[in-house]
Amino acid sequence: MRFAIASFLTHALTAASSFTPPSSLSSARRSFRSSSTMTASTITDVSSFIDGINTSYEQLHREFELQFWGTKMALSGPQYSTDELTRTKGEMEDFL
Repeated sequence: MRFAIASFLTHALTAASSFTPPSSLSSARRSFRSSSTMTASTITDVSSFIDGINTSYEQLHREFELQFWGTKMALSGPQYSTDELTRTKGEMEDFL
């Protein structure tokens, strides 16, 4: 995840540093129109990235929560164990 965030920030900073202001209002309009597609695409990419991260985290957190409450409430069943609680907590923390 850290690599993905670093990559995103590097890309964003590179794009911002290569920006040059237009010399006239009409070229500003042309520049804005041509960059609108890129902006929409970038927003879609960022949105997809965030959705993917949220989905992955939600799954890991849910697995941890089920183990946490299953072991703390002494629920019976082979799916609840201290080993599984430790494993799911580790996976969630590694993700973060």
